[in-house]
Order: sequence, then structure tokens, then C-alpha cells
Amino acid sequence: MADDDRIEPGRSRERIRGRLVIALLVVAVVAASGPLLARVGVAGGPPAPAAASELRTGAWFCPQGGGRGWRAWVVASNPGPRPVDVRVTGMGPSGSTAPVVFTLGPSRQRYVEVAARTPAAATEVEFFGGFAAAAAVVERPGGTTAAERCVAAARAPWYLPDLSTVKGNDAVLVLANPFAVPADANVTFRSERETVSPGALSPIVLPPGSVTAIPVGHYLLAGPGEQTVAAVVVAKEGRVVAGSVVATRTGFREEGGVSRPSRIWLVPAGGSGGGAGLALMNVGRAAAIVSIVIEGGRAATASGVPTRVPAGSVRTLPVVGLTDAAAVVRSTNRMPLAVSLVTVGPGGGVASLTGADHAALRWDLPPLVPPTGGAEDLVLQNHGPRDATVSFAAFGARGPVPAPSSITVPSERTVVVRLAGTLGGPFTVVATSSVPVVAGEAVVGRAGYALALGFAIPR
Repeated sequence: MADDDRIEPGRSRERIRGRLVIALLVVAVVAASGPLLARVGVAGGPPAPAAASELRTGAWFCPQGGGRGWRAWVVASNPGPRPVDVRVTGMGPSGSTAPVVFTLGPSRQRYVEVAARTPAAATEVEFFGGFAAAAAVVERPGGTTAAERCVAAARAPWYLPDLSTVKGNDAVLVLANPFAVPADANVTFRSERETVSPGALSPIVLPPGSVTAIPVGHYLLAGPGEQTVAAVVVAKEGRVVAGSVVATRTGFREEGGVSRPSRIWLVPAGGSGGGAGLALMNVGRAAAIVSIVIEGGRAATASGVPTRVPAGSVRTLPVVGLTDAAAVVRSTNRMPLAVSLVTVGPGGGVASLTGADHAALRWDLPPLVPPTGGAEDLVLQNHGPRDATVSFAAFGARGPVPAPSSITVPSERTVVVRLAGTLGGPFTVVATSSVPVVAGEAVVGRAGYALALGFAIPR
């Protein structure tokens, strides 16, 4: 692919010599603005609004994992009016690889293939001079795919609600240290009835630029009647990034961890054709009363009755009625929650989605399919009291392309926009709304089944 690059361990120095001048400029920018790297974006939710001066530099981290014969790409997109410099660095068990450095023009996207030959694989995407978004797409042998929204680094604990080790599941906790100093962290696993803090993981030490993959089933298997296994990762020195990869009999799913629990989550699922469950962690100091409301195309309806979840515990709650709909998960007594909605697609594939803790006016939605393309849907959730008018722009590697027509999303409703046959390729879509909404994507088709939240574009 002429517009793409590849990151693999051991790539030659000659390959990157042509980018040396740009790389040196990027290093200078990092030295000047390093403290801002963690300010843009939050794991499990869209970036908080920030002043333009704070958006000159940022970084996303993609704990994509991998395996024998797997392939992975990160796709970076620039929805802004000015060029953005981007640096993509792969990381593995033995450290980081040589970066790919490029300039991403206004309304442009770019795929970069990254190594995914081992479960201990992650990628750092830095941007300079403007805002850029980044998502990871992973393909297993046979063509099944999964995707995830890359997350921002955080000093707070990471919460990973979806690491279920029920029979037939193979769950892996991916930990990355993308920084230049060593990091160590304590890992605790929880199920409905057990809490385990393995001595080998208390702490676990990660050298600079390295990734480790922890097979969760080695430490905690879900017992009879249990559905949930979750993890808490607390960095003691340095900072780490955490994500989950769960393989099942019919597919696999992945998601970055949650670093900012919230009392409300807006989850633009869409595309669900089978069962769904909400894996949740109550990280508060008192029991949480959890309610789930489904916002569909015609009505908003409760999914079950409010459930009491004790402090510090984990649960999986059944969710019904998610086809072409979104969920509102709320702790009615304001206890903080970390959640992951796990769904089964029409073809039997699986996907997971954390959702957003607030709505926004503009969203960047990078493609969730390999560079060869695939069918995607946009999922637009309006939890607010007023109807939303949403317009679209779309672009690819060479610039803008025709976009879908504007639509109306009624209050407390969800609208799904089918992109199959509309754009003709894997393109980024920018959604602009008259009132704050939440935007996500769903891949349903031969390319697999995947869900991901979009990126709120800072004002």
C-alpha cells in the first residue's frame, strides 16, 4: 500500500534515514512540551474540553496485543484545518522499535501497520501541532477482526471490567510502559466471589518502552455461576497503560482500560444481534444502585430493574434490546463505576465497548476495518433534552470524499447510519451536531464484529 508504512522489530536504519530531519524536529517539540502529553483524552471516555494552547501536543496508546499470524494497524486521522506531525512507535517484550514519522495533512488519515506477532504488543501514537485521533485494528488468521479506541496515559489506577475467564474464553491483560523510565505496578484480579493479588504481579516491573502480556486464566478462573473477571492495575512507580484482549470460540474482542470511573456511561453500541452483558466494577466506597436504560430509534426503555452492586465488587448484568440502540448506565446514588458492554454480533462475533462519560458537539471516527475496507455503521446517541441535527464530513488518505447527508437524532434516541456502499472505502467520518451527542462505530460483516467510541474533537 503506497500510503501506508509498517513497523516491525529490526527494521533497517536506512528505512528511516529519510525522515531524520522530521524526527529531530519532533524530538525538539517533545522536549519543549512533554508535560502536555497526557492531557488530551481519557481512557474509557472522550477527551475533556481544553484550551487550544493545550492541544499542540498529545499521545494515544494502543494496547492491541497479538498472536501468531496476526496483523495490526493503527489509523491516525487529522480532522483539523492544519497539518499535524505524527510519530508512531511500536512496543514489544524487548522494548520499542524505530518510529514511523510523518506529516498528516488537514482532513487526512493514514494507516500504519504495526507488529502483532505476540500478545505483548502495543503502539504509541504521538501528535504535534494539532489534534489527531488514533484507533487500532487487529486481524487474526482467517480474516476475523477486532478494533479498539486508543487511550491516553494516566497516573490513576486502570480498571478492566472485561477479562472473563469463563469456559471457552482466553483473556489476556496487556500492560505497556511507553515511557523512558522503568515502571512497576500491582495487579489485582476480581471475580464475583474471589479477589486475587498474585505475588508475581505485586509488583510487576516493566522496563522502558516494553510490553508484557498476562494470561488471566493462570491466576483466576471464573468459578461455577461466575461470569465476571476484572482487573485493577495500580502503578507504584512510573506510569503504565492497560488493555484487554479476550478470545472466544467465535471471535475476539479488545478494549483499552478505564482510568476515570464515572457515575454515568453513555454506550453507543448498535449492531448487536444477539445477547449482551454489562461487565461492571463498583470502585466506590459504598454499594452502587445501577440502572440501565436502552435508547433506541423509537423509545427509551429500562433494561431490567435497578441492581445493587456492593462496594469493591464486580458483576455482569444482562442487557436486552440493543439492536440499533445505545445504553445509558447510571449509578443512581453517584458511586463511580467502570463498565464494559460485551455484545454478540449478528454473525456470532463478539465485541466490547466502554462508552463515554459525557457528550460532545464534534466527533472524529477513524475506520475500524483493515486497509482493504469493510462495512461500517455510525451510531449516534442523543441523551439530551433537545433534538440534534448532525452533519457529516468524510476523508481518506488523499483528502475529503462525499459524506452522508445530515440527519436528525431525537432527544433520548439513537440513530444508526449505514455506511456500506456510501463511502466506497475505509474513511474517517467527522460528525458535527447542533447539541452534544455521543458517537461510536460498529463493524458488522465479513470483516468481523467490532465496536468503538469515537474521539470528541476539542474546541
